[in-house]
Amino acid sequence: MRDFLGQPSLKKYFKIETIATFIALLLISGVSLFSLNKAIALSNAIVETALTEIHGTMSLRLALNRSAMPVNDYIIRAGEDEKINYIALRDETDRQYKALATTVKNRADLSETLNQSLAAWNNAKKLANAIMLIPEPIGNSHAAEQMEAFDALIDQGTDLLSEIYDEIYKDTVKSHDRLHEIESQSTILVVLLSITGLAIAVFGSIQLARIFFPPLNRIMAGVRLYGRGNLDHRITNDMPVELDELTHGINDMAGKLDDIYSELRKSSYRDSLTGCHNRRKLDEDILAAYSLANRSDEALTVLMLDLDYFKRVNDTYGHAAGDSVLLTAAEIIRSQLRKHEFLYRYGGEEFVVILPATKAADAIILAERIRTCVANKKMDVGSSSPVTVTVSIGIADNSQAGNSIKEMIDLADKALYAAKEEGRNRVHVAT
Repeated sequence: MRDFLGQPSLKKYFKIETIATFIALLLISGVSLFSLNKAIALSNAIVETALTEIHGTMSLRLALNRSAMPVNDYIIRAGEDEKINYIALRDETDRQYKALATTVKNRADLSETLNQSLAAWNNAKKLANAIMLIPEPIGNSHAAEQMEAFDALIDQGTDLLSEIYDEIYKDTVKSHDRLHEIESQSTILVVLLSITGLAIAVFGSIQLARIFFPPLNRIMAGVRLYGRGNLDHRITNDMPVELDELTHGINDMAGKLDDIYSELRKSSYRDSLTGCHNRRKLDEDILAAYSLANRSDEALTVLMLDLDYFKRVNDTYGHAAGDSVLLTAAEIIRSQLRKHEFLYRYGGEEFVVILPATKAADAIILAERIRTCVANKKMDVGSSSPVTVTVSIGIADNSQAGNSIKEMIDLADKALYAAKEEGRNRVHVAT
């Protein structure tokens, strides 16, 4: 049966079938509707709880990671802006800790883990406050030690938040199992009632099953897939009108979760200033590229790039100008790379490029092109006239590094140092 718009309607179907099959079909319909409402209520509870708790956890992880950025930038640039940014991000992180604590307050296990994460964050704030009080952090070994301890506490806090996420996921799986039980129980009840003399309701029961169970199974299958992290799945909208709104709601919530995951992944792998991949992404990508090169017996080359006399730009024109120079230099370097070659900000004014299937001798052409483009670029620093900067580049490939990624990076770094020693604005290949 369909409504006036051609969409299936359980209510109209029930009315017609109860007249045709009398009390027997009415019993079956009543039991089926009860089971359906129970399943829908539980599905709504699962999705709403998971969305609230997972969103809070992921938002807090993002805020925690973002709060570490100004502290790291202060070590590099020692600017007052980093202090202001840190205070704003610190307060936002504190607010989100309080919000998540309210959400999980009835869960002793999650609250305990959250308190441990909060303790790590409080200790990290103490270190951050101490770092921000250091007047000259650049090149300060004590500041670097405190920064290392600060990063370790941030990592500890985010790891504990990951444990909370895992616990929420386990609870969602248990709720899915409960949905399976409800489905089985309701099916058995309907079958038993049908067997006890509902011969005249056979046709009606078949029709009811055709209109009712497939949509419910699709909803439950979709919820299970969402619980396993398959957030790009969507439940089809060819549903009875009673389930259509629920289906849209579940699909919308899955879409929001998918957006949150995407934003979290992007922010954790990108440098906030230049948009380049960061050091964490470099560690993952170079390991994969090195393993692939070894398996396929191919070359792999690394470029280590450093802007020459960058401190002079900061000292002369200010840190805002320095940031502008870094951003412009990153855009120039990226413009010379192919689609499978990526740029990473290694730290400060230092960058790294991974070149798969490329030997050091072949990488010289690219390196010289990058060096020339940077040297020829007039960069706006907000003064009366633009400035030019140069870049020194060190090159090393896996044929020189044996079986060690670290050795290859060290060779590229030594080659970069040699380029600096030879007068800067040049390319040097590791020997």
